[in-house]
Amino acid sequence: MINTDIVFLDLNLKTKKEIIDFLIKKLKEHNYLNSSSKDFKNKILIRENEVTTYMGNSIAIPHAKSSDVKKPFITFLRLQKPLEWNKDTKSWVNMIFMLGVPNKKSDIHLKVLSSLAKKLINKEILNALAKTKSESEVIKILDEKG
Repeated sequence: MINTDIVFLDLNLKTKKEIIDFLIKKLKEHNYLNSSSKDFKNKILIRENEVTTYMGNSIAIPHAKSSDVKKPFITFLRLQKPLEWNKDTKSWVNMIFMLGVPNKKSDIHLKVLSSLAKKLINKEILNALAKTKSESEVIKILDEKG
């Protein structure tokens, strides 16, 4: 579900909107999303407006089920500098995982989200993700640890 083509390290993006737009653009380029991607983006934004996807430990996990998703994915983006993800809760993030699954694969949505969240409470994994210089190492860290 996570591949090096959708892992991005040390980007200089300044807002939540820039991050969401960047990730959606890359997901379309790599054939994870339909060309319109409007349904997916709307569902991501609606969720963000209703309940923050900030998970603590400088991590956000925006996620949605959508007819725009061609195949399940997890993408990872690490920022050069943390940004305020949610002004109401003053939550700052520098690592963003975006998760998408097709509507018809809804059974895996919560399983994947739960599995990822469990891994991300492990300080060893967080430290490794914060320091790695390699996209392939991100995959290895998430596959091997936790």
